[in-house]
Amino acid sequence: MNKILIGLFCLLLSASQAWAQATDRTPAYCNKYFQTSQAASAISKVIPGVATQQIQLCGWALSGGAVAASATAFSGTGTNCGTGQVPIQPAINVPINGTYVDHVPFVGQALPTGADLCLTTVGAGPLSVIIYFSQF
Repeated sequence: MNKILIGLFCLLLSASQAWAQATDRTPAYCNKYFQTSQAASAISKVIPGVATQQIQLCGWALSGGAVAASATAFSGTGTNCGTGQVPIQPAINVPINGTYVDHVPFVGQALPTGADLCLTTVGAGPLSVIIYFSQF
C-alpha cells in the first residue's frame, strides 16, 4: 500500500503545471452588414476599403428566388476590384428558393489592409445577399 501511495505522490510531483488561457484578448465582433437583392451582375464593389483598415468578415447569407443562382466574393483595389483581384470565397450555388448561411458573430477572414470587397452574382435571380463584417 505504501509503495502505491509513494508512486502516486511521485507521479503528482512530476506533473507539469497547467497554464491558463490568455484573458487579455477579447474577440472582435462584426457590427456591420451589407445587403442587396440582385439578378446576375458583373463584379462590383460592395464594401469600399479604407487605406488604414481591414475588412474583417464574419460570413454571409444568400437566399435564392425562382431561378437557381450563385455568388462569389473577391478582394482587390481599384474599380470593381480590378487590381489584385483575389477570390475570397468560392462560388456558392443557391438552388431555386434555397438558402445558404455561413455566419458566426466574431471576425474570421480578413482582407488585406485597404482592400475593397466585391461581389459577382450569376443567374436570373433575384438573389438576396447579406454580408456580415467589421472594418477596423
